[in-house]
Formats: sequence, C-alpha cells, structure tokens
Amino acid sequence: MKKKNKFSFNDFLIANTTRPWFIFNNIDEIDKNNKKILLNAENLFEFDEENVEEELDFLDFKIIEIEEIFEKHIIKNLDTETKKQLNKYPTYEKIDFLKKQLDNNQKLKKIIDDDEILKNINYLFSIFANLNMVAIGLDEVSNQAIAYLIDFYKKNYQISDQKIKFISLKNTLENRILETKKAIEEGYTLLINPIFEYQNCYSKVLFCDLKQNYFGNLNYSNKTKKKNILKAYFDYHIIKNYFDIKEIFILKPKFQKAKNIKKNKLDFLLSKYSSISKAGISIDKEKKNALSEDEINALYISDPNFEYSSKRKTKNSPKNNISILEHIKANMIFANYDFDEKKLADDHEKINSIYTCSFKEFLYLINNYNNLDVDWKITKDDFIDNFGANIWFLKIFNKAFPNYEFGSKNILKIISGVENKINSLQKKQIKEFYDNNLISIDPNIENLFEYKVITNKEINIAWFDFEGVSLPYPMMDNVAHWNQIISQTSIIKTKNNQIYQSNDFVYDPLNYDLNTYKKIVDDLYDKEISYYIIYNEGYEKTKLNEIKEKMWFYINKKQLSSNEYQEYCQKIDFIVNRLVDICKFFSPHGSQYFVRNRTINLGQIHGSYSIKKIEYFVTKNNLGKYLKHKIIPYSELNVKNGSLALLIATTRALGVIGDEEWKQKTSDLKKYCHNDVLAMLMTANLIEYLMNKKDEYFYNWKKYNC
Repeated sequence: MKKKNKFSFNDFLIANTTRPWFIFNNIDEIDKNNKKILLNAENLFEFDEENVEEELDFLDFKIIEIEEIFEKHIIKNLDTETKKQLNKYPTYEKIDFLKKQLDNNQKLKKIIDDDEILKNINYLFSIFANLNMVAIGLDEVSNQAIAYLIDFYKKNYQISDQKIKFISLKNTLENRILETKKAIEEGYTLLINPIFEYQNCYSKVLFCDLKQNYFGNLNYSNKTKKKNILKAYFDYHIIKNYFDIKEIFILKPKFQKAKNIKKNKLDFLLSKYSSISKAGISIDKEKKNALSEDEINALYISDPNFEYSSKRKTKNSPKNNISILEHIKANMIFANYDFDEKKLADDHEKINSIYTCSFKEFLYLINNYNNLDVDWKITKDDFIDNFGANIWFLKIFNKAFPNYEFGSKNILKIISGVENKINSLQKKQIKEFYDNNLISIDPNIENLFEYKVITNKEINIAWFDFEGVSLPYPMMDNVAHWNQIISQTSIIKTKNNQIYQSNDFVYDPLNYDLNTYKKIVDDLYDKEISYYIIYNEGYEKTKLNEIKEKMWFYINKKQLSSNEYQEYCQKIDFIVNRLVDICKFFSPHGSQYFVRNRTINLGQIHGSYSIKKIEYFVTKNNLGKYLKHKIIPYSELNVKNGSLALLIATTRALGVIGDEEWKQKTSDLKKYCHNDVLAMLMTANLIEYLMNKKDEYFYNWKKYNC
C-alpha cells in the first residue's frame, strides 16, 4: 500500500471511476507474482485526435507517482551535489537524469538491484518516453495559453505586470502551495499555476483571479467533456476555502478550419461553459464543413447563448446547458451525474456506476483508507465507465478470470455473467466457445471479395502501413493540433505470395512540406498494382484523402499548379479505390451475435481483432513455422511498439533529435514499420492456413449459432 499524504484530482477521478483501492495501491499489487511492468505505457498514452484529454488526465497522476518514487527510493541514495542537480529538472527530465546516473554511479546501481526498487525504476523508464514526449509539447501549449490569458487581462482589466504572480513549476509541491498562500497575502491579482490545499487535497489550476474571485483550468483539446466539470467540482471544494468563488472558466484551443491554421500557432477561447457529454460533442466532417468556426466552438462548449443554425431542441441540447459553477452548485445533477447513484437498487437502469464519490465522501475515504475493503467480484458496474478513464478494467477482470487478459467488453460481460439480455443456452454456448479457445469460420468466406483477393495468385498486390506523428499545436499551416501527418510507410509488393519488391520510407517531420506530400503519394502509386492491402482501412484511407485536402492549399500559395494537383488527386484515387481491408475477416459486424458476428472468430483472443492480437494468436500457438511470412519478434527490435515510433518522430518534430541521431533512428523506424506490414502478410497466410481445417471451423460456425 502506498503511503500518501497529498491527494490530487486524479485520485478523486479514480474514486469516481473504479475501486478506490487503486488510490492507495499500485496496480501490480493485484498479483504479487506478476513481473510485468505496472502499466502498459503504450496503451495508456495512445492518442486519439478527437479525445486526447482522456490520456492527459493521467499525465499529472504519473508525474506525482514519479516524484514519490524519487523521494522514497532514489534521492536518499544521492550525494549532495547530485541532489542539487536533480532539483533543477522538471519531473520528466529527472528520469533521463537518472538513466545517465545509473551508467556512471556504481553505488546507486548496486542499490537499484534490490527487487522492489528495480520494479519502480523499470516503471519510471517504461513511461518516460511518453511523458517526455507529451510534456515537451504541452509546455508550448501552456506557454501560449498563458500568453493569451495575460494579454486578455491587460486588454480587458488593465492589469499591470506587478499584479501578476507566476508560481514556479520547478518548485516542489509543498513550496508551490506555500508560494500560492504568500501571493494571496501579498495582494496579487492574477496567479498563474497556483496550487491550493485543503485537508491534504490539493488543486492545480491554470489561473486564479483574486479580484473577481475566478479560477480556470487549461484544456488541451478543442472539446470539453463532463470530466472538465468534475475537475472544476474538485477544485471548487478546495479553493472555496480561500475565497467566495464567483465564476469558473475553461481556457481551451479554439477549433479552426484548415484554411486559418498557422504553423505553431494556437488561438484560445475562455469559457464558463462545458459540454456534459462523456466523450465530448462529436461533429462529423460534412457538418464541420457546413458550420462556421464560431458555431463549432459554441457546440464544443455547449454555449446556451449562441444562436445555432439548428433550432431543434433535445434533452442535452446546448440551449439547456448551465455554467460550470451552476453545475457544481447543483452537485452535477444537470450534468447527468449523480453522486448518490450507488444507493439505487441493483436492478435500476443506471447511467453511472456505483463508483461515484462526492468531495465529502472523498475526505472520509482518504482519512479512513486503512479500513478500506475491496471486492474483486466483477459486476455490471465494472462495465460502466463514468468518465472514460478506466484504465484498470482489464487488470481487474483478469484477476477474476485469469484466462482473460484482454477481450471485447461484449464478450467479457457474458463470461462474467453480467450480461442478462440473452438466454441461458446462448450463454452456455458462448462461454464454451471462448473458454475452450475454439475457432469458427463463416462458410461463406470463399465468396468474399477480400478472400478472393488474398488467394489470387495472378495479381500484383501492395501491402502497406502508415505511422503518424502529431503535436499538441499545429505542425504545419493547415494542419490542426493533434492531427497526425504521415511520418513513415513500408510497402511490400507480392505476386503469388512471393515478395518481389520492398521499400521502407521515413518522412522527416522537421522538414515536412508540399514535396513530402508528393513523395508519399509517389512512393505508393504503382499502376501495375491491382490492390493495396491494409489492416483496418480507416486510418490509411483518411490520411490519403487528407493529403488531397492539404495539397489544395498550395494552389493558392502558387506552389502547385491545378494540373499537377489533379494529377496527384488521380493517383490518390487510384490507391484509395483499390484498398482491401483484411481486418474485415476478424472485425465484428452487427450486435445480434457473439460468436457468429465475424467471418473468422479466434476464440483465444476473446472478441478482439487488432493485428497485434492476431500476432499474439500466431505466437501463442507457435504457428509461425507453418506460415511463409512471419514477423521478427518485437522484443528483438530497437523500436518495439507504436508508442516508441511515435516518440521518435515527435521528438524529431520538436527539434530534440538532431540530424545525425535522426539518421540512426530512421533505420530502427523502418524495421518496425516493415515488421507491421509483414504482420499483414502473416495474417493472410494464417487465413489460408486455417482454411486447411475449414470443415471443422465451418462446423463450429453452425454449432455455435449465437
């Protein structure tokens, strides 16, 4: 059990997401014999361009853990001079400093050999890459946001520099709390990055206006969510002990249409409103093109005062929204959140899980954690994610069901007995199929277009994969923040299952321009290719079509002629129209069935269908020896996962990696991406291999009619 004496919003979020046990214990304490790293950093920090703040919520949580590990295990083993050096670094840079120390400090290295310490050190190193990548980019967003805020205050409230106090981010938590209290006593008007404390809980906000009694948080995404209101609720119950709060704000980057986006520049919006949607308001591309920037920004914060083009009112219409402060004073009831939901009967159709926790309950919880009892039984509440923040679900499920390390939630509901909308015979069949790692194949598979393509021995096929790179601010003109651009591709060309050409390309994100877009298209385009095979076409298809959109802007800049633009559009259309997605063999279609909801169902991967899970199936069953094409184990590569590939490309985009080091890194990146494309060939070989036992698997399809 972790000894904690300070509690942050992320602890409060845990209490409103899952078992509060996780506030006081590391996740690996579930299984003392588990030698795996505490959290899979790649899963934790995979970015979704539309929902990026879900991952960012836990960034601060990890920074707090890092500081605790340094304090408990490392600092006491350093000499005075090294301690002084360490204190100069921000949290994420301390990990890099520690890596260098371990190379040179034999005494420290010997201490680290202790199992318990080593476990914590490995954890630090496992998340360092992601934290470093994210923090460097987020610093720039924060700097731009603060510059905007100060300019706003100077223009609107004529505030002088002498009335603005910056709380140093390099200070310890305790010192920042003391510095905030001192700034209040000294009569500053605007505090930047203050930290407030109340009963061992602390609140970190972007700014505090002590004259008008406002405070506000920085949001790194265009969108706002219900989670923003929960954060403000937590902050409110701490900060109200310092002054009477009159308003609460969110400062967020504005949505901008591509034509208005400038490299490295963000514009901001200060709002007292937030969406109450768990995932944030979703606006499709067609609607974004039709609506004005102002209306899209109003929708993202659910501004009730905006004159929307659509007059249709629904229960959750922006017109019905209230301010963040009003939501908090109403205990979030109008945000479709009920801290008393756990008191309702089990048969009640719940909106929220039992894992709700008011601030009052949270204070009781942290003061009585020694009496905390934990029940690991899986219930329907484990499948309700109040704020889209439950990174612990699979670990909890695996404790109750050791044979299920991962899987589709639809399947896991049945395995755990939570799903009660199907009859007992269906439940029995489904459990039998997945518990016994059975395989089923739709007898209609041989009539599928995709199957005919992969088994055609006469045509030329190009197999390819993209890797992307993004920053939390625009990397280029006309490219939105967090929007990924293509950083590399690998292309393998085959005929009759024989590779006749193979190329791996890396596109330098530091020198990205029109010529890069052209090269990506030219590298892929080959008029001799009949089909381009990918796995899960959504990403590649979207990125290819985005190139068309981005290249159009260069016509207005007089850097591209209309004729050349049309030539490249035709090449892109040629590729897109020949895309074949072999993910369709494994992905679900429809919700009526749980076994027969996909062409090929590999029971051992429990309804999952990512290509990494297909690789897992092949490795677990030692099937590589039967397949012509197989991957190099990722553990043998220098770039072992997409997270590390993203890190390298991102740090290059940020200018952290120099030219010489970049040349070395590109070789590693090429090997990783090439391996991902080989995985597609391996998957196609697997499908043909499975068809050798098609009678058995066709029989399973008919038998397990569920």
